[in-house]
Amino acid sequence: LVRNDDYGGTYQSGISFECSTTGEYFLRVQGYDRSEIGPYYIVIKETVKEASPEYPLVQKDWTILVYMDADNNLSSFSESDVAEMIKAGGSDDNINVLLLWDQKPAEGGTRHGYYYVSSTQAVLLEDIGEPDMSVPQSAYDFIDFAVKPDSVTRKANFPADHYMFFFWNHGSGVDRSLADSQEMKGVCWDDTTGDTSYLTDTEQGEILSYFDTAIGRNVDIVAYDACMAEIMYELYGYADYFIGSQENVPGNGYYYGFISALKDTPAMSAEALAAQVVSSYESYYDSIYDGSPLGGVTLAAIDMSALGSFATALDTFSDTAMTHSGEASYLRSLRPDYIFAGGSLSYPFFDLYKYMNDISGYSSLSSDTKTAAAAVTACYTDLIVSEYHSSYFNGEANGISILITDYFSSTYSAHALCEDTTWNEFLKWVDFY
Repeated sequence: LVRNDDYGGTYQSGISFECSTTGEYFLRVQGYDRSEIGPYYIVIKETVKEASPEYPLVQKDWTILVYMDADNNLSSFSESDVAEMIKAGGSDDNINVLLLWDQKPAEGGTRHGYYYVSSTQAVLLEDIGEPDMSVPQSAYDFIDFAVKPDSVTRKANFPADHYMFFFWNHGSGVDRSLADSQEMKGVCWDDTTGDTSYLTDTEQGEILSYFDTAIGRNVDIVAYDACMAEIMYELYGYADYFIGSQENVPGNGYYYGFISALKDTPAMSAEALAAQVVSSYESYYDSIYDGSPLGGVTLAAIDMSALGSFATALDTFSDTAMTHSGEASYLRSLRPDYIFAGGSLSYPFFDLYKYMNDISGYSSLSSDTKTAAAAVTACYTDLIVSEYHSSYFNGEANGISILITDYFSSTYSAHALCEDTTWNEFLKWVDFY
C-alpha cells in the first residue's frame, strides 16, 4: 500500500495509510541495503478519521499556514513535522493550523490538499489533486481558501487577529542567474513538475503581497529555511517579522513544538512568537545532539521594521568605502572565512556582522569607512529579535548572511536591496573573486 525508503541510520521512517477494508495487514522492515541486522522498533498508532470542521470558523488569535512542498526528497520528513504539530496540540479554539500539503507520488506520498491539523490528526479539508508547488498560483489558491473573505458573505474560512506563513521545502539563497545550473536559487522545488521548477525570489515577494491584499495588512510572520539579507529585503513591507537560517536547515527542519507554547498563551505577540520559534528550534537541536559537538545549526528572527535604517547604513558604508581607492585590497582580504551552505563559492554567502565588525576594527582602513561599518553592526540591536547558532561557527554566524562576491548577473542587481543601496556596486569595486 505504501513504502518509505529513508536511509542513513538516524532517520525515523514513518508511513501512514487508510485501511479501506477490515482484514490483516503486514509490515516488512529491513535495512536499506538488506544487510543491516537491526534491532528495529515498530510503533503502531491507530487513529479514527476525524470529521472536517465546519467552516468558516469564528475569528481566532492566530492562523498558521504552512505551504508544505514535500514533493521531493523531503516527502517523509513532512510526516514527522505534521506529527510534531499534532503532538503540540494542533488547532484549538484560539489558533488554526492549516497545511497545503503535497507529497511526492513516486515515493508513495498520498497527501495533496488542504489540511486542518487537530490534536489527533491532519484532517483533509479539500483534495485539490496534484498541485504544482513551484508556481505562485498554488500559494494564491491556498491563501484564498484560508483567509480571503468570500465575495458574498464577506467571511474568511479561517480568520484571525494574526497570521504566520511558512515556506516549507528546500531553500538555496538569492538568485544570481548565472549560466551554471547550480545558480538557480529560490524555494519550493516540485519534483513531479521537474527539478528546474521553483519559486523565484520575485515570486516569493508576490505571494506575500497577495497575502497582504487578502487580509488588508502585513502578514505578521513569514518563516523560511534560508536567511539571506537580500531575500529579507525583497519581502520588506510585506511582513512584520522574518524567521530563517543562514546555514542549511537539517532534514528534521523546524521544531513545531512551539505551537504548544502558543496554545498556552494564544494572545502572544508576533515578536514573542517569532522568538519562541527560535527558542524551540534551539532546544530541539540541543536535545538531539545531547552535548556532542554540533554541526552548523542556525536560526534567527528578524524585525522587518528595522530594515529601512539597515539599508541606509549599508548604502552609506558602500558609498564611503568606494571613495578610498587604495583600500579595496584590505576589504577583499577581510571577507570572512566561513562560507554558508556547504562551503563552496557556488553559494558565496558570508556573515555580514562579522565582515562589518572586522572592518570597523581594522587599523589600516580610513576612519570614515570604519565608522560606517560600525553603523551597520549597530543596526543589529533593532534587527535581531532572537538568534541561535551552534558553537561550531566560532563567531561567524550572527543572524544575517549576504552575498560577498563580484560574480553575479544583472538579475542580482535588480534585487530590492541592490536597487536601494550601492552594495552590488561595492562588490564589483572591491573585485571579489
